[in-house]
Amino acid sequence: MLVLLIISVAALTADGADTFIYEMYNSNRSAETLVEGFNFSVQTVTTVGYGNWPLRSKALAATNDQYMELRAYSIFLMAMGASLFTVTMGMTTTWLMQLRL
Repeated sequence: MLVLLIISVAALTADGADTFIYEMYNSNRSAETLVEGFNFSVQTVTTVGYGNWPLRSKALAATNDQYMELRAYSIFLMAMGASLFTVTMGMTTTWLMQLRL
């Protein structure tokens, strides 16, 4: 079950990166956009926040509608990420308690 949760978090992160690249870079995939996409996705899934980079960078080719779509998707991504993280930590704690470590 834990493996399934880890796979779910990985899939959610990859989907978030792909959505970011689609919305902000018009599906232009390069090494830079992949890093930016995974940076956005990991920060969103882990609910860390976006303190280290501005969303409205001049390098991004996004319109206001794209920003709003990305923000709406971010709400879903944060809720799923927080839920999956909570369940994963609960299962790990239960497993460790059963081992009596």
